[in-house]
Amino acid sequence: MNDTTEYNDIMAEAAIDAVKYVQKEYDYALDYSEQSINDIEKSLVHIHRVLVTENDEPIDPQVVVTLSNWYGAYVGEVFRRCRGGDWGIDNREPESPVFEVQYRGLGMAFSSRVFHRIMGGEENNLSDYYNELIMKLDAMPNNVESDSVMSA
Repeated sequence: MNDTTEYNDIMAEAAIDAVKYVQKEYDYALDYSEQSINDIEKSLVHIHRVLVTENDEPIDPQVVVTLSNWYGAYVGEVFRRCRGGDWGIDNREPESPVFEVQYRGLGMAFSSRVFHRIMGGEENNLSDYYNELIMKLDAMPNNVESDSVMSA
């Protein structure tokens, strides 16, 4: 098994964890459609409120990291199923490598984006980010790979 296949399998499993979590906690049935990103955003609004806004206790970083990884994997799997690409690793910071969807020269670290949504709130709206990303990709010529990366 090569790295790409292994990464795709790992992240597909993490996305399943997100589907199970959202079903259990929010009673949403996620279907891997791009429209389901709106359901993810709704649950992130709640998670931000519970963990950050209304929480008087210190935030457990492992909870935030786990949710970020699950949700980021789900969003990445939606992207891959609807648009293409493969999971890879961004090693630019060797002490903290990040899974990202690699597509047409772009690296999209959805888990990082989810982390910022959980901790930062509405200004990091995931639905808005995803829609903006799709608009930019749709505007790119299909035969040109971009060296730019949409920041996570």
